[in-house]
Amino acid sequence: MDLFAREVAGQVDPETFQSRLDSAVLYAIQLQEMAGVDIITDGEYRRESYVKIFAQRVGGFERDLLDGFAILDDGRFYDSRARRVVAPSQAESPLRYPAVVRPIEAGRPVVLEEARFLMAHTSLPVKVTLPSPYILARRLWHPDFSREAYPTRQDFLDDIIPVLRREARELEALGVYFIQLDDPWLSLFVDEGYRSHFEAVEREIHTSIDCINRVVSGIRQARTGVHFCRAHYNRQTGFRGDYSYLLPYLKDLRVDQLVMEFALPNAGSLEVLEAFPEHLELGLGCVDVRSEEIPPSGRIVEMVRRAARYVGRDRITLNPDCGFAPSNTNPIPLDEAYRKLKAMAEAARRLREE
Repeated sequence: MDLFAREVAGQVDPETFQSRLDSAVLYAIQLQEMAGVDIITDGEYRRESYVKIFAQRVGGFERDLLDGFAILDDGRFYDSRARRVVAPSQAESPLRYPAVVRPIEAGRPVVLEEARFLMAHTSLPVKVTLPSPYILARRLWHPDFSREAYPTRQDFLDDIIPVLRREARELEALGVYFIQLDDPWLSLFVDEGYRSHFEAVEREIHTSIDCINRVVSGIRQARTGVHFCRAHYNRQTGFRGDYSYLLPYLKDLRVDQLVMEFALPNAGSLEVLEAFPEHLELGLGCVDVRSEEIPPSGRIVEMVRRAARYVGRDRITLNPDCGFAPSNTNPIPLDEAYRKLKAMAEAARRLREE
């Protein structure tokens, strides 16, 4: 994050900036390979944020206009930690986001160059992540700033989908093994308090699912998945509730895998997997990225055994709950991340031997 801040301030030249990012990504690749991870990412080191990357690569945005809290339909913000709604003038989150202020223009590819570099430096299958259309529309559109460019959030959403669909097809053509769409905003509807501020929750859920299906339409060679998380921040998460409310809707997703958090305490019981869609794989979040504790591999093995009562073992992939993201808002030491990945990989090895 220090490097990004210096780049924005014009304190580092473009060549040095890219060179240092290359070094960070190479380190992340080697860390995962040493830990025994089977499917490699680049650690997303080239992204200040998994949402901001879209605004940085696609024209039409202005930096730091929006607060970091969840935006409701009327433009107010939902503070999940205080579990209350605040007006824009009262919002005081340390995170700031861009807002769309002009019709978007496809500039550079969003993550294609990241994927190209990653694949050139590992022989293992790779996973590349993209933000879902729904979270982009929720996070980057605001009535105070965006209506001149896009009268409604849906108008903005309709322009996002072709950009991400094209990107997904280019990633598939490149040979990426797994394309993951991150949609934590959809996952927030597990929280009854958050849901209560929407007049049409079902419509929002169906909108998100339809957008994802439109992005992955036509993808045949690459595996596809959706990640559901709960907005981790500074080893905390403010959204509570298990997946029982969402699961009946998720059967309509036309992807291969649902990547879901189950290690953190407020994610609820694995028993909700009794309603898990039979045609989908489960990316089982089995390591709590917020806690400082390094879970023993035996505990992860036992958790997978419990999950396998509801979802066949051949449909389960092990994942940390979320990304480790060692940043200014999520200060997780790299050694901690490595030891957690190593415990997860050891658990996978033991389960395969069974």
